[in-house]
Amino acid sequence: MTAYSLYGHLFQTRLRYTQYQVNLVAVIAELGLYLFVPVFGYVCDRYGPRPASFLSAVFFGSGYFLAAYTYRSGAPVASGGEGWPFTAMLLAFALIGVGTTCMYLGAVTTCAKNFGRSKHKGFALAAPIASFGLGGMWQSQVGSRLLYERSADGSRGDVDVFRYFIFLGGLLIGIGLIGTFLLQIVDEEELIDEAIEELERSGLLEDSEFFRAGAANANGYGTIASQNSDARSDTEDLDAHKRDASEEARKKAWLLNEETRRFLSDKTMWWLAAGFFLVTGPGEASLNNLGTIIGTLYPAPTDSPSSSSTTQPVTTAATHVSIVAITSTIARLLSGFLSDLFAPTAPLHQHRRGPASLTASLASLDPLASPHTGRSFTLSRMTLLLCATFLLSLGQLLLASGAVQNHASSRFWLVSAAVGTGYGAVFALVPIIVSVVWGVENFGTAWGIIAVVPAGGAAVWSAVYAAVYERGVLEGDPDGRCYGKQCYQSTFWAMTVAVWVACGLWFWAWRGVGGWHRRAIAV
Repeated sequence: MTAYSLYGHLFQTRLRYTQYQVNLVAVIAELGLYLFVPVFGYVCDRYGPRPASFLSAVFFGSGYFLAAYTYRSGAPVASGGEGWPFTAMLLAFALIGVGTTCMYLGAVTTCAKNFGRSKHKGFALAAPIASFGLGGMWQSQVGSRLLYERSADGSRGDVDVFRYFIFLGGLLIGIGLIGTFLLQIVDEEELIDEAIEELERSGLLEDSEFFRAGAANANGYGTIASQNSDARSDTEDLDAHKRDASEEARKKAWLLNEETRRFLSDKTMWWLAAGFFLVTGPGEASLNNLGTIIGTLYPAPTDSPSSSSTTQPVTTAATHVSIVAITSTIARLLSGFLSDLFAPTAPLHQHRRGPASLTASLASLDPLASPHTGRSFTLSRMTLLLCATFLLSLGQLLLASGAVQNHASSRFWLVSAAVGTGYGAVFALVPIIVSVVWGVENFGTAWGIIAVVPAGGAAVWSAVYAAVYERGVLEGDPDGRCYGKQCYQSTFWAMTVAVWVACGLWFWAWRGVGGWHRRAIAV
């Protein structure tokens, strides 16, 4: 999906889709991706990552194969062709979006839980997230340099979309099946037991009659009353094993439900989610429309052989998809590395401190005091996040200013690099912050709830971009193409302001009244 700009413009020229329809395909894929994140995050927390990985193979295979044959059929009847209806492509990309969610969450939750106690947990969590962007780089190069069409003169043309989709479908079926056998959470029972013991020490279990009664019946958190093992029959051993397994499952379900309740009642989560909505929407719309944005940066073609549009160097969507992928990947890995190297040390279970705990009492006496860090120099993850977000806004601001118009080959790479770097860092740092502030035991569900908001943001800003683009189309243009600053300028000014508002919301969640700093949570 990060390589959508490689072939998105071909939907417009080959399948005769309007700019609205091209954007709608991307939006449907993003809705399939983001709307189901809480569902499959819940699945990963309760049942592990393997079912999600298997489902990714099913969704990816059916989605890409359907997209391939829909593209091969040509323009739909509604557009004057004889191909399959537009809804077939929408269904295909909805399946692709859901498949992306399954594979992404299977990888991220596995790393978050297995490396939650590691001093390198930021880098470990950033690695699969970075791979998410890295895929766009190498896959766009495979499409443009290996799976391409031949022009009439024998030169290399656009990507062969049919073969490209078949390649992706087969590849991702294989990867999903590999994950089905190899992804595993290690020592999850120990993780759950430690979390419950910490909740008991913090005093947060006092009102849980259900849990205390169940624990008493089980002789203390799932243990079995001691008895002479020699006197046990095989049936008694089997019954004891079943009771033990049942108690472990009940403990896990109780803990995850309690963590979800506390997560949703935390107002800082809503500030974090609102900022994520305002950042990811413009980011998704920018990345999905790289191909059509590049087309607006050149003058409209004319019949004159001396036209400047025929002599100036031309940049390509594949080039900028690769720039975005490279910068995004570097930013994600670097964000994880820097957060491990400089961020304040987050004590285990810091988010479960009860109101009577010593740390909470000290924080109430001096709410602005910095939490214990264990390092002589620290750089908060929130500082990294705000800097990355501001960099993203600078790329959008450069485009909105009109400075790139008619200079795409020499200046547009600055936009791609800034947006790719900022967007990649944001997508790496926000889940790391979620794991630090709210723990890893319920990470799939918690991150899934936060990660659902880009669906709305992508839909809103893609619609805004398409509306502005369509309004700027030259009257009588047979291809419905737009050229000039009027195609994008107002959209990117609005995007820039939205990202700045997100910075303010995140700063408030961090330093505002009731924010993490005042609660002595090391972020």
